[in-house]
Amino acid sequence: MKFLKSISSGLLLGLVVSSAQAAILTEGFTFKGKAYDISGQFTYDTSLGNTLLSINGAVLSVNSASAGTGGPIKQLIPVTGFSFYPNGPGDAYFSYDNVFDPVAGKFTGSGILFSFGSGNFGNLYFGPGAFFSTWLPNGSGASTTVCSGDLYCPGDSGNLDFNAVGGVPEPSTWALMLLGFTGIAALRISAAKRNRRPLRFSQEL
Repeated sequence: MKFLKSISSGLLLGLVVSSAQAAILTEGFTFKGKAYDISGQFTYDTSLGNTLLSINGAVLSVNSASAGTGGPIKQLIPVTGFSFYPNGPGDAYFSYDNVFDPVAGKFTGSGILFSFGSGNFGNLYFGPGAFFSTWLPNGSGASTTVCSGDLYCPGDSGNLDFNAVGGVPEPSTWALMLLGFTGIAALRISAAKRNRRPLRFSQEL
């Protein structure tokens, strides 16, 4: 009996620790700037140094200069080197890390890079405040009052807020949960058997 209690306690403790260390977490975010508003969610992996895995949401233009340049966020651009040239070397480039610091509540280094709308790219970063840079090859409403060069906007300043959404348990966590529930069930069955007393009948003489 003591052995069963020890096993169950260990399993429950492991479940708590493993749940607290769930590798893949989801974070919601909102950015409000002078030219753009952005909202969405992203996932990041704590076992990979808080590297982002995916992102979704929408980029909305909020003034006439950036009109027609927004759209849904399509995908995260994987980190393949120090720089990313949307249209090849010689054009504006992005330097980015795709890493989130949940303690500081910010993207680290050069921020994150993603595609949105019709062939557009966006970069959210801190320097030290929050900024959003864009590359807009199909931005019909963009102008040099907002962007320069090849429709490259070097930074729309604003406020960037985060809110934790939840985590995705790893397979090991699910296994611990199953074992933990099995152990609890075994304890309950064992306790029920101990508490079951045979009925005694008395006969009147």
